[in-house]
Amino acid sequence: MKTKATQQPPAKSLWHVLEIFAAILVIVALVGTMALLFQSRQAPHSSQGGKGMATSTAQALNRTTATATATPISEPPTSVMLRVSTSRILSTTRSEITIPSGTRVTLTVIPDHSLLPFQTFTMGIYATDPYGFSELQDCAYPQTGTCSYTIAYSSSERTDYTKGKHTFRAFLGNIGGAILNNSNSITITWS
Repeated sequence: MKTKATQQPPAKSLWHVLEIFAAILVIVALVGTMALLFQSRQAPHSSQGGKGMATSTAQALNRTTATATATPISEPPTSVMLRVSTSRILSTTRSEITIPSGTRVTLTVIPDHSLLPFQTFTMGIYATDPYGFSELQDCAYPQTGTCSYTIAYSSSERTDYTKGKHTFRAFLGNIGGAILNNSNSITITWS
């Protein structure tokens, strides 16, 4: 018995071939476009393929490495300085100063490096009287640039720091409270 082979009409097989060909062209165009985009991102100044692309990629890696090594690593502060400022007198770090009574005085701790987030350092200001260590101000991140305290009456020490003679000192410490480094001390006498 003879079986008849079913054949597709010539028009349908031609359309099928054209569809496959068009799909291949679209895929090739997409791959080519992606390759050009990738090459232009890797080497925007290179117009050569092959060897030029490898050279440009190496140059880009060298630039990235140079940038990474040129960026300084943030370091923790190692010292602090205490400064006195008032509306009547220029800011100073002198160890002794006389200020007229009633003058508003601000003490500022200035670290040699700003405090960093999640760092275990604090800085602050304390008075050496009436006790050896009377903490007046304590600063941690985000108070990274300076730490200030306006001198006033302290109810905890029952001391008016705006009268008489008092010595103030800045400190740099860790979160546990240990003082790591001191700065200059400033003795203020109110006249």
